[in-house]
Amino acid sequence: MKKRSAVRIILLLLLFYVLLLPILIISERTFGNGEGITDLNSALWYLAATLTTVGYGDVAPVTAPGRIVGVVLMLSSAGLFLYFLGLVFSVFFGRLLPRTRLRAFAGKSWYVLAACSAGDVQLAESLAGEDREGVFVFLDARGDRKNLTLGFPPRHVITDMTLEEVLLIHRGNAPVHVFFLGENGRSGYALAQDLAADPRFEQVQFCCETDRAPDHVPGHLILFDRMDAAARSYWMDHPAGGSEKLYLIAGDGRMAERLLERGLLMNVLPPEYSITYRGFGDWGHFLRNHPQLGQAVSLCTPNGESTGKRRGGDTVIFSEAPWDADHELLARADRIILCADDEALNAERMTELLRYHAFTGEVHVYGRVSGERACGFGDAAMVLTGENVMHSALNRAARRMNDFYRRKNSGGSSSWEEMSEFHRQSNIAAADHLLTKVRLLLGEDVRALSAEVCSRAYAAFCSTSSAEREKWEWLEHERWMRFHWMFNWKYSPERNNAMRLHDRLVPFEELNAEEKKLDDSAYELLGEFGEEGGL
Repeated sequence: MKKRSAVRIILLLLLFYVLLLPILIISERTFGNGEGITDLNSALWYLAATLTTVGYGDVAPVTAPGRIVGVVLMLSSAGLFLYFLGLVFSVFFGRLLPRTRLRAFAGKSWYVLAACSAGDVQLAESLAGEDREGVFVFLDARGDRKNLTLGFPPRHVITDMTLEEVLLIHRGNAPVHVFFLGENGRSGYALAQDLAADPRFEQVQFCCETDRAPDHVPGHLILFDRMDAAARSYWMDHPAGGSEKLYLIAGDGRMAERLLERGLLMNVLPPEYSITYRGFGDWGHFLRNHPQLGQAVSLCTPNGESTGKRRGGDTVIFSEAPWDADHELLARADRIILCADDEALNAERMTELLRYHAFTGEVHVYGRVSGERACGFGDAAMVLTGENVMHSALNRAARRMNDFYRRKNSGGSSSWEEMSEFHRQSNIAAADHLLTKVRLLLGEDVRALSAEVCSRAYAAFCSTSSAEREKWEWLEHERWMRFHWMFNWKYSPERNNAMRLHDRLVPFEELNAEEKKLDDSAYELLGEFGEEGGL
């Protein structure tokens, strides 16, 4: 499109000059007494001198109309000269110089960002800390260069080339990652899909920020939901458990929904750790998307509907009342999570809460706010990291988990590339819960699954009695059922994936001995991770 615009401008200017030259010649012949520019040769010479801004002065209009035309030609010629100068600079600095630099970096890891917004630069800075030899390529970034700080690594390239042109330059075996964030994520989703399906780019890893959930996604296309990443990051940094029993969720927008959904999936704990989540405001959208929520937890909705208490199940209570209306409830909460979609509102609420309310116990207040705050979560610096966006370790664990299940079941399940997106997410959720299992087995606040940690956790599992082992099997079955219920699967004697029906969606006590042992696989995988160096 840029090339077509330049050609169109040049053609219009040439047409403009062609129309002005006859006017100049006629004016000079009519009113100039045979002097000035009276023929085509002298007119063309004058035009050439004007276009090149040389202005020899040997030929010049002498009549008033001719000089008016001459002024127009001089002004337009100056504009055309500046336009050509800008075009040369744009081509050189936007295409030729970047192409030369990219060819010099062809053997290194590339991180290509579709823009140069503050979010793109934040992610690039995080990745630069993880890969000090990586090369960072920013596309179509002329208006956003101000976001690049002086301290950014020197191996970055800003170019006007298309993404396809950039990718075709890279011919080495080093990995290439492409990121579409923010508005570029939503508009670039189709492009990411097309390029991911192109055999020329099958070694390229595409990461696209979008809240879409297609049934099948190519293996090297990762979908990234910023709010879901913020929610997962929060629960990873502040895991549930211990003596905490009551969590208040002050917010009813998309962030609050993601926080509750991710919390229910990650905080599946033994019966003695049951948690009550209380949400305030309008949660109708969440309830409409999760009609099976009452199967996973004890549920109380604003209209008074409720489900019975399940063994070891958590409780979710929704209320239309303002979150800060019940001061007694605020005082006895273990956590108050301020998670409105508007970060400024969260900051305001946090200030008011800490200023005007007294707490009887050790209440932890968290807010989704920007800036460096000890009790904050979800800002760009926390969320836009390589691991949160690419899920490298998490996806690696999920793939290894699926491979482990396939070996154990003699290849009965699908490979990672063949799996639907739902079943990939099922494996990812199982991998995400491994850290929770390790914390419970070891009784320690573990933050990473190293080989040593995995080996110790597996040894702890193997040393349990039959009764204790059944408790751990119950936990994994409960987690598995909760994931399926959260995505609206139902029980049926006949399994049907298309209709989201499964024959194992029954209480753990109703499983036979062989089916119960299937849930040992999650713990046996820890032993394999221990032997293979952790995650």
